[in-house]
Amino acid sequence: AGQNEGYLVKALKEYKSGKREHEMMNMMAKNLSDQDIALVAAYFDYRAEILGEAPAGGGADMRAELEAEYAKARDAVRAYLLDNSLTDFAADRDTLRQLYQSASSELLQTRARLKQSEAQLANYREQIESIDPERERLVDAPAQDALLALQLERQEKLTRYRADSRVIEELDDRIGQIETDLGTKAGSVRREPNPLYEQIEASIATLTSQVQALRSQEEELGAQIAAIDESQRRLVALEPELETLERRKEAAELALTAHSEREARGESEPGATGSIRLLEPATPPVRGESLKLPAAIFASALALLAALAAGMTKAFTRRGFATPGSAERTLGLPVLASVQKY
Repeated sequence: AGQNEGYLVKALKEYKSGKREHEMMNMMAKNLSDQDIALVAAYFDYRAEILGEAPAGGGADMRAELEAEYAKARDAVRAYLLDNSLTDFAADRDTLRQLYQSASSELLQTRARLKQSEAQLANYREQIESIDPERERLVDAPAQDALLALQLERQEKLTRYRADSRVIEELDDRIGQIETDLGTKAGSVRREPNPLYEQIEASIATLTSQVQALRSQEEELGAQIAAIDESQRRLVALEPELETLERRKEAAELALTAHSEREARGESEPGATGSIRLLEPATPPVRGESLKLPAAIFASALALLAALAAGMTKAFTRRGFATPGSAERTLGLPVLASVQKY
């Protein structure tokens, strides 16, 4: 007691390692972690300020020692942050948490879009297998244009409706009617590229590029999330040591502040003796009297009353006469003999 925090930390670590020999201190310090040693040292350093313990080296340079301890603790925190490429631990942790949430949300959206695009691409590839790249067209037949428009509309709606839905069935009826009408008309026929095939082919190319881009984006977001997660794990590993340094800094700052306030009030810690401050005079304890004798008398009286009550109860509740004499006195007749009842 009375030593500053730095001295106490050094001493406890030497007791723990065995460099200093003391049977009880070695045994106690052996079970202390570095964090425990820092807390114990900070407590006794702060206790010296509260209870008025004078430092071993005297009180003249107390402020200088406290300022040096605070500066040392503050620089230790700064150096720890700098060595681990951190600016503000809490701010860095919050930033990583926000980045993780944002990247995770974007990854979910990307996967949903990728799934939808892959489904559309599979549908278009299935449709194009049943479509002829070329078609026969009647020259100057307006119905041919109407048929093409209906076929394009049908292919577009197949991406949203089932093939057996009412919407598709109505389009199939209209297409069938036009094809029947075209089959009955005479005219010159020519072969030309099928616009429906070309449109589906262009959609397949577009969706293929889109799927590739979404897959690349999914991989990039996955790698980004993995990097953020690794950074968060690193902060979790660094946090205990930083908390220890921060507590040491706070303890040093608190001790310095308390010393400054006491200096400002001009107090000299009256009533302080060594490591103890006299708060009130001690008073001798009042000696009480033993209760053994009153307890024994009370127990005896209670037993006597209980025996008397039991005897009276038995006497009043018994059938017949207790003795032959009592029978003669009660009945006025001589008792010739008595038989004990078993």
